Amino acid sequence: MSCVFVNLLNELTLRGTSGSWMRPGLLGIVGGMIAFVSIALPWWTMTQTVSPLGITMSYSTNIYPYRVSAPLRDFDVGERLWFGWVSLALILVGGALGIVGGIKQISSLLFAGGVSALISIGVFAVGLLLELPNMPFMVESPRALFYFGAYGFSPFQFSIYLSFGFWLALVSCTLMLAASMFRIRVVVTESAIAIDQ
Repeated sequence: MSCVFVNLLNELTLRGTSGSWMRPGLLGIVGGMIAFVSIALPWWTMTQTVSPLGITMSYSTNIYPYRVSAPLRDFDVGERLWFGWVSLALILVGGALGIVGGIKQISSLLFAGGVSALISIGVFAVGLLLELPNMPFMVESPRALFYFGAYGFSPFQFSIYLSFGFWLALVSCTLMLAASMFRIRVVVTESAIAIDQ
């Protein structure tokens, strides 16, 4: 399945509009831009819903790589958000490498950008799991990356998930890694054509 996908994208790359190098560079640039967009969106969301007397009320707590956002409350998480700051630095470096690698057509930069974004999401997920029990807003809440339903004796229904920013960071990682792979394949293909002639 993946071989078919690789061959299809390689064909699209070789049939580029103004040169075979355009597609991988464009993939890297788009991947880098998506990495920057991902930091503006929450990476983890916990929505709590309760329905006393038939009136539904809900509120959400969001964790970004650089802050925690909750309505009507301000949490001082301080050093507990270390994983977010590390993820933020890695995703910024990955996005910059993806854009520069796409513009300059340097496969190693595209690859480094993709790996940096991949490490970023890994650090965020592992760090979040380690630090959730210490977060002040997690009193009587499930401590998980994904959870849906009631928890313990709490009157709330929980909806907990890795949110849009996290998944966009994963998409950016995939695009940058794909761009690095296809650029290498195109260079090899062009070299082979030059050698054959």
